[in-house]
Amino acid sequence: MVALAANVGCGKKGPPLAPFVLLPAAPVRLAAQRAGNEVYLTLTLPAQNVDASKPGDVRRVDVYAFTATTPPPSARALELATVVATVPVAGPPAEGALAGQQPRTPEVKDAAAPGATITVRELLDADAFVAKSVPVPPAPPSRTPIPPRPQTPGALRRFYIAVAFSDRGRPGPQSAPVEVVLTAVPDAPGGFELAYTADEVLVSWEPAGGLLGFLLDNPLPLDALSDEAGPAPPSADVALPPGPTRYNVYRDLAPDPLALPAAATALPPGTVAVPRPLTPEPIAELAFTDFIEFDRERCYTIRAVRGAGPSAVESVPTDRRCVTPVDVFAPEPPAGLSTVVREGAISLIWESSPDADVWGYVVLRGTAADATLLPLNAAPVLETQFTDTSVTAGTRYVYAVLAVDSRLPVPNESAESNRVEETAR
Repeated sequence: MVALAANVGCGKKGPPLAPFVLLPAAPVRLAAQRAGNEVYLTLTLPAQNVDASKPGDVRRVDVYAFTATTPPPSARALELATVVATVPVAGPPAEGALAGQQPRTPEVKDAAAPGATITVRELLDADAFVAKSVPVPPAPPSRTPIPPRPQTPGALRRFYIAVAFSDRGRPGPQSAPVEVVLTAVPDAPGGFELAYTADEVLVSWEPAGGLLGFLLDNPLPLDALSDEAGPAPPSADVALPPGPTRYNVYRDLAPDPLALPAAATALPPGTVAVPRPLTPEPIAELAFTDFIEFDRERCYTIRAVRGAGPSAVESVPTDRRCVTPVDVFAPEPPAGLSTVVREGAISLIWESSPDADVWGYVVLRGTAADATLLPLNAAPVLETQFTDTSVTAGTRYVYAVLAVDSRLPVPNESAESNRVEETAR
C-alpha cells in the first residue's frame, strides 16, 4: 500500500504551459462621416483587455482604410488596408500615484486616455479613390467545372476598421467595420457674400454649379423647353447622389471679449473637432440670416449637399469669409416731446426710443433767437423726463432730445426729436 501511494504521488510532469498574453479589446462605436474630401472617424478607445481584465494593455490604436466595391476579408484586412491614423493611448498611472500626479512625459501628454472617445480625420487624396483588388477565395475542388458567376460592380466605397495594440505591439481584435460611399461631390457654391444690419447678419451665395446647376435643380416647364436650348443632362459617369442640391452653413465665433474666461473643454489628445452646421437640416434657399453681435469676429463657410440621410454628401467648403460687425447704427429718436412750465423751471417729458440698446437721453436747449441747440446734461439721463431749473424768466427756449446707445467708447446718437418752444416764468 505504501509503495502504491508512492507511485501515485510521483506522477510525471506535463508539458509547459504557454505564457499568458493579454490582448487589448477592440475599439467600439466606430463611425465615419464624410464632408467633401474629408472623412471624420469617431471611435471609443478600449480601456480593458479581451478577457475584461483592467487596466487594459493598450498603447496605440491604428485606423485602417481600404477602397473597393466589396469589403476585404476579415482575415486579411490588416494586410490589404492602409493605416490612415494612429492614436497614442496613455498607460495606467504608476502604482501608488494619486490622480493627477502622473508624470507629464511626452508619451502621456500627447496620448489619449483609455476609454476616451476621439475623432480623427482622413483627407482623401487621389489614391483613396482607386479601387484595390480583393483576393478571391479558392474554389472548392470539383470534378465538374463551374463557370464563374458574373459580378455586378457596386458603388466604390471606403471601408474603415480600428485595431488596438498592446505595449509589445500585439494587435487585439478588429472593430466592427464602417464605410462611406465614394460618390462624386457637388460643386462648392460661388458668389459668397456677407453683410450685416443693426439687427442681423445676412449670408448669401450663388447656386452650386452656377446657372446650369440651378436649372438642373429647378427645371423649366416642358413648354418652355425646345430641342435647341436647355442644359445638357449630366453624363452617366458622374456619380452624384440624386438631387436637388441643398446647403449647410458653418460658423466660427471668436471668444466673447466681454465674457469672463470659462473653463476650457479641451478635446482629448489626438482628436479633432467635427464641424457642425448652423442649419439643423440642409436648406434650399441661397441665403441665411444669423443673429448680430457687435465687436466679435465671426467666420462663415458654405457647403453644398446632395442626397439625403446616410447617402448625403457635402461639397468642399467655400472660401472662409470673416466679418467683425461694428455698431455704426444710430438709435431711433425719441418722440412726443412736450413741456410743463412752472415758476423758475420747465419740465420735459417724451416717449422712449424703441431701440433695445438705448443707454439714455441727452437734452438739448437753445433760445428762440438762435437755432443752435447745446446739451444741458453732462451725462445721459436714464428716464424719459427732465426738469430744466437754469431758466431765466421771460426768455423763450427751444428744446429737443437725443437718444444715445451703449456703444463704447463713443455712443451713437439719434436724430433730434421734435422741437418744442416754451417761455420761462
